[in-house]
Amino acid sequence: MSDETRIGTVLYLFDGAYRPHDDSVSQAERWRGRFCPHVITGETRGEWLLAAGDGGWYEVNKKTLKLCGRDTGDLRMYTAQQVTDRVWEDIHRTALLLLIEKANAATLRKAADAIGYHPDE
Repeated sequence: MSDETRIGTVLYLFDGAYRPHDDSVSQAERWRGRFCPHVITGETRGEWLLAAGDGGWYEVNKKTLKLCGRDTGDLRMYTAQQVTDRVWEDIHRTALLLLIEKANAATLRKAADAIGYHPDE
């Protein structure tokens, strides 16, 4: 999480149920639309308080950005950069994996080196 996070910062909650069907926008824009913005409106010692759309608020752990309270499961907030990264990963991961499956040994070695994978040979 950024040291710049403070009251007024926007964090995003992923809405897995939201399925935008606007074909006039890119796949990335459709994915980005699944992240709902919420503004930090206050704080406690260890939590950010974010305005919720229903007039309530979310309490979010400052270190992990996980939602606090009962029945929140693994729900967490994302910074703007984390949303950008997650959208890129979700869009490109499958295509990259398919290319890796077809890659020759030289390409696989380059990929392994790029991600820090150094198996015993």
